[in-house]
Order: sequence, then C-alpha cells, then structure tokens
Amino acid sequence: MDEELFTKQLMVENKIFYVDLKTNHNGMYLKISEKSGGKKHNVLLPSSGIKEFKTVIDEISEYIDNR
Repeated sequence: MDEELFTKQLMVENKIFYVDLKTNHNGMYLKISEKSGGKKHNVLLPSSGIKEFKTVIDEISEYIDNR
C-alpha cells in the first residue's frame, strides 16, 4: 500500500491539480494528478527525477517571465 508523505492541491482556471509525494516498496515518487471535466489523469515521477523536473519547470517559468 502506498503511503502519502506530503500533499498539496491547487486550482488553476477550471482545473484542480493534486501534487502528492508518496512512497511504496519501490521507493518515493511524485504523483501529479489533474481533474478536469470529471476525468482524472496522473503522472508519476520517481523521486530521483524530481530535481531535474524542477529545473525544467524553473526554466519554463523564467522563459514566461521574460516574454
């Protein structure tokens, strides 16, 4: 059974995003879920990729700020 270590929810426009840090027998992972129009979609990212994922998000944010 997966254990929830940290969870956050945010609403952007008409979508709800859930960001959960979880752990199971394989290790920790980040689960990002989007709920829109009654459907829920998930992305799972092993904890080993979180820093690299953050770097990409930071680069995208900087790009948007500089437009």
